Amino acid sequence: MAAAACQNADSLKKELDRLKKKLKEEEKERVEAEAQRKEKEGLLLQSILALLEAANIPAGPRGKLPDNSSADALSMAIESDDLIRALLQKNKGAMSRLHAMIFPKANHEKSLEQLTDAFVVDTEVTIEDQDGQAIDLSLIKASAHKCALQLLELVSANKSTAGKARPSLSTQTQAP
Repeated sequence: MAAAACQNADSLKKELDRLKKKLKEEEKERVEAEAQRKEKEGLLLQSILALLEAANIPAGPRGKLPDNSSADALSMAIESDDLIRALLQKNKGAMSRLHAMIFPKANHEKSLEQLTDAFVVDTEVTIEDQDGQAIDLSLIKASAHKCALQLLELVSANKSTAGKARPSLSTQTQAP
């Protein structure tokens, strides 16, 4: 009986050692996974900050004019067109970085519309609020997508006519 008890104690010690070893390995894997998660989270945060920075349009001297001022409306329109075009280019760069990070093996030669579609919420999946009520995002998705496409079409149309339609400074200052 004593031999059986010793044998049982030895098997329990071996089992305990095996479980300790397994626990250490799991802890090591968890720490490594946490480090990878933090690294990816940092990259995602950088991309999100770049996207938010793209929307930060600095106010130039035109922004300091009074609201009732009619000073040089044409140059204000041209300046705002340039700012919007720059904003869309920054947005495409930030979206490209996000797309490359999230979908590393996918083709990265995409238009802004395709990049936007990759991050649009699939409205076929039920999304619930904190109370468990289903939220319908289809109207928001449709209007946001339509707005983005209209902006892209506007920028594309302006790119093709920008060189032709924009008068030079010499023609603007000449008297008739």
